[in-house]
Amino acid sequence: MKSALLIPLLCLAACSPPDATQTALTATARAIAELDANLTPLYEEAAHAALDESNNREEYETRMESWNDLEEAMRIARVSLLSSQDALDVWKESAGAESTFWTVLPGLLSALREVSERLGTIGVDVPSEVVDALRLLEGLGEDNG
Repeated sequence: MKSALLIPLLCLAACSPPDATQTALTATARAIAELDANLTPLYEEAAHAALDESNNREEYETRMESWNDLEEAMRIARVSLLSSQDALDVWKESAGAESTFWTVLPGLLSALREVSERLGTIGVDVPSEVVDALRLLEGLGEDNG
């Protein structure tokens, strides 16, 4: 197990549920941000190549379809992460409000899994940070029921 995952896992085991949840969301935010930074130049390279190889807009769109699907999945993951953070904030501020978080967590998990699948369609391996974030989030769901 990588040391980068060990500390968040220890926190999940030892921290209060909201603190452990915040740790998982923070790891997820970092994973998404790093993935976005790494994919941006690859997307731009693919877009330039598609533009050079295309005779019209339809050909360009066809060549970029997998990349655009990934970009859309990344946007959905970001929005799902923000929704999850908002729900966690409500949980922390209002006793008994954790049900809102547990309602939105499956959406975040689904969005990250979609990003992982879309990475495969463009031939990019899923970064370990994304895999670790998924494990942390899945662990939260297991702890809840």
